[in-house]
Amino acid sequence: MQEPAQPAIVRLDSNNFGANQDMRPWRDAVARSILGLDFLALGGEPFRARMTATALGDLAMSHTQITPAITLRDKELAGVNKETYTFAWAEDRMLEVTQRGKTLSLQRGQAAMLASDEIGEIASPNGGSYVAVLLPKTDLIARFAKADQQVMQLQPATSGRLKLVAQYARLSAQAARFADARALALMGDHLLNLIALALDGQADEEAFRSHSSVATSRLQIIRNVIERIIDDPDLSLNRLAQQCGLSPRSVQLAFEKTGTSYSDFLLNLRLDKALAMLTTDPQIRVIDVALACGFADVSYFNRRFRARFGETPTAVRATAR
Repeated sequence: MQEPAQPAIVRLDSNNFGANQDMRPWRDAVARSILGLDFLALGGEPFRARMTATALGDLAMSHTQITPAITLRDKELAGVNKETYTFAWAEDRMLEVTQRGKTLSLQRGQAAMLASDEIGEIASPNGGSYVAVLLPKTDLIARFAKADQQVMQLQPATSGRLKLVAQYARLSAQAARFADARALALMGDHLLNLIALALDGQADEEAFRSHSSVATSRLQIIRNVIERIIDDPDLSLNRLAQQCGLSPRSVQLAFEKTGTSYSDFLLNLRLDKALAMLTTDPQIRVIDVALACGFADVSYFNRRFRARFGETPTAVRATAR
């Protein structure tokens, strides 16, 4: 009998275990036994941790929102978390990361890597949120042989590579809700490659830009941003680049590597969305479809739609009745 598929996303809230009154049930039943972590509250206010864990193939990623507290691995917990690294970055407020006799203060957007099988802690003195990715040691070292030398080394927020890691991690967490096992594993592989490239400060920019995972993740991020603001008829290359945190040239190159241009990609994405709307809602007005897809001129929309699909929007809508 086939084993049931494990959920890609698991959400945990310490309040569901009464941790705001008594942390012991949360620490014993969830934190130490399931997460391989422990928590100590700081500052005297009621403790709360909300965590979203996402499985991406062999990687595990967690997004944590927490009141002032310390997340730690003691000697006992370090012993059961072998063969992994934890790559973590601060999303808003400062984190203090301690391991190997060293403490780093991570400001917003900064990152550091810890060895998961060693005693260490991530302190959130003022509360806040952070992301942590659990990486198989053998897989990371296969991509970057000097990975262990980067444990407890500050990764700056100004690094374009680290920004790409954070962007792709957010996109993967969103996409995981609808992805199958193969897609989840592929996203995990891309994220692992991006983290390895971010850690390898010796890799030159040309090698970084030409890496397949960089090109793939950038294009996915760009597409995701376009889909969010596709109704803007004035969606220029410069505005898109600003929304993606990339230069206009980087955005243009991402499309060129797929054999298309930004304008062609955008037009086809708009038309694909229009087709989906027309075939799922027979009552929708053509003008509403055009505006929702970023076409300010309905006549132009009709011409481009017919050129692409061989029928007018009205005719396609009629077939959905």
